[in-house]
Amino acid sequence: MEHEVVARLDRVTKKYGSITTLDGLTLEPCRGEILALLGPNGAGKASAVRPLLGFASPTTGTVSVFGGDPRTEEFRARKGAMLQTAQLPDTLRVRELRPDVVIADIEMPRA
Repeated sequence: MEHEVVARLDRVTKKYGSITTLDGLTLEPCRGEILALLGPNGAGKASAVRPLLGFASPTTGTVSVFGGDPRTEEFRARKGAMLQTAQLPDTLRVRELRPDVVIADIEMPRA
């Protein structure tokens, strides 16, 4: 059985100032696998998932999803996650939810 890698964290390190939340993590989930990241608060679970969703960049190392950069619009349409919070990302575009809807490129007044 061939193991198709669908996402890859390769020697990823994530630092917030002097705090290191990931230190050289390598992870390669394959198609059909179920992956659970378990650990106490502050263990680095979100720091591992955020780059895979394109929400953050690693301090060092590389991240890919479906063979490409998860921060690009092309790959945003192919991935999804159930997060603990029920909030839409600020960068979400209507066309990502409804590609059949045509939206005029107009600037809307802010309230």
